Amino acid sequence: EAAIRDGGWRVRTAAVQALQRTGQPGATEVLVQCLGDAFRVVREAAVQALQALGWTPDSGVAAAMLALASEDWAGLSEVGPPAIDLLARVLFEEGTDAIAVERRERAVEALESIGEKHPDPKRLTEALRPALSDPGGPVLAAAARAAGRLGLTGLGPVLLALAQTDPREPVRV
Repeated sequence: EAAIRDGGWRVRTAAVQALQRTGQPGATEVLVQCLGDAFRVVREAAVQALQALGWTPDSGVAAAMLALASEDWAGLSEVGPPAIDLLARVLFEEGTDAIAVERRERAVEALESIGEKHPDPKRLTEALRPALSDPGGPVLAAAARAAGRLGLTGLGPVLLALAQTDPREPVRV
């Protein structure tokens, strides 16, 4: 467990795999925490380990953590409101490479899907707000579309300013 808290991503991945092999009592709790690791390879190893140990989520948040670690965007939409905070955290992830931008864009789309089924304008406005300053044009455009489709009037002033000043075509369209 100390290796998971203190080690680099390679050490954490090896520790996750070791926990899977040993199946120690309490291993699942540690593995569930690893679903939120910053490194994709650690998250994937945790998903595999939990599946091998026969773990099933016991709450909406746990189901959302598993779906997010698996990048199961449809699954996150199905989980519904318990997934909102986790998806909002994705919008704060850094990176301008195609994979990072796509991950944030998919998080916006999942938030929109949740909002269509479970309207909660206040929570969704706050969840989507960071995406409106995203350096990835596709993320910002997806957030603007989602805000419009969901009727998130609290984002109106930001959207108006973007429509008037952002030089990127996907944003101004």
